[in-house]
Amino acid sequence: MIHPQTELFVRGDGVGAGVRATEPLPRGTVLWVRDVLDVVMAAEALDDLPPSLRAQVDRLGYRDASGRWILCWDAGKHVNHSCDPVMRGVGHDAMIAVRDVATGEEITCDYAECNLEQPLRCACGAATCRGVIEPTTEGAVWKRWQVEVEGAVQAGRALAQPLAEVAIEAEQLVAVLSGEHPVPRLAEVGIRPNLDRT
Repeated sequence: MIHPQTELFVRGDGVGAGVRATEPLPRGTVLWVRDVLDVVMAAEALDDLPPSLRAQVDRLGYRDASGRWILCWDAGKHVNHSCDPVMRGVGHDAMIAVRDVATGEEITCDYAECNLEQPLRCACGAATCRGVIEPTTEGAVWKRWQVEVEGAVQAGRALAQPLAEVAIEAEQLVAVLSGEHPVPRLAEVGIRPNLDRT
């Protein structure tokens, strides 16, 4: 589920739809969580889909660390990639703002956190654009991303988190946000690098 203070919009650059903030959202705000309405499919189930539906899952879905395909039920499926994203993952099933988000700013993530199977060309336009999003990324990069997430979680401890109660792993997320549990390490939750569908 994408944060309630966001909206779907059509980008003017040929990418299609995107998601943007409708009000300022501070660093540390949980912007997306997987919830019970999201569709979860075994990788083998995609083989039984008609080509038109398979194409939609390939374009709008992502893979979790166990190889299942997840298709968000709401506008969350339209979050685009950026090599300088607004949000990063807190474990498998939640994403947090790693910087302040202005009203009208596009909500983006790094597709490297979505377990890509093949490299994808990137046209995100960020100053730090990697050009190609690879299925694996160097450990030093992941360590930097981990530091970003840990700082965002610390900043978010004083914020209202409307998505925490609907998260598929609500108790774990609340425990991390409160400081009761440490922020999951990317390697410990099985996330492997994957990089861009823009």
